[in-house]
Amino acid sequence: MSRRILGPGWSSRILQSLLVELLIDQEAVAAVSNARSIYQRRSHGMRKRLMEEGVLCSPGDGINIWVEVEDERSALLTLALTGIHVAPGAPFVSESLQGHHIRITAGLLPDEPDELDAIAHSLVAAARSKRSANGGIS
Repeated sequence: MSRRILGPGWSSRILQSLLVELLIDQEAVAAVSNARSIYQRRSHGMRKRLMEEGVLCSPGDGINIWVEVEDERSALLTLALTGIHVAPGAPFVSESLQGHHIRITAGLLPDEPDELDAIAHSLVAAARSKRSANGGIS
């Protein structure tokens, strides 16, 4: 006789029931659909701006945008100095993704076009930044 062991493979019946309710609740489904369209619009707007400046980024409309950068560390520092927080790409890189990348969450991008332009401008500068011989950013 085997017993169900509490651990990583275990999921609560309460959580399972809650998930079923969320999946069939029309308000929850509408909220997710609305969020999806907002993230898609923000993601598309940022990708378009970056690609117009020659910065390569991942295709698609998911919540994350993978932006290719010259040097990941320099890009992170450059953006941090301007108050823009992004995730490093290295912890998430698979064999199919070559080079240095940063990850931007589209859900946190603004809807205002001028704000989006300013962030895109900073991202372009960060994507092109690299460490100088003395360890500084150029």
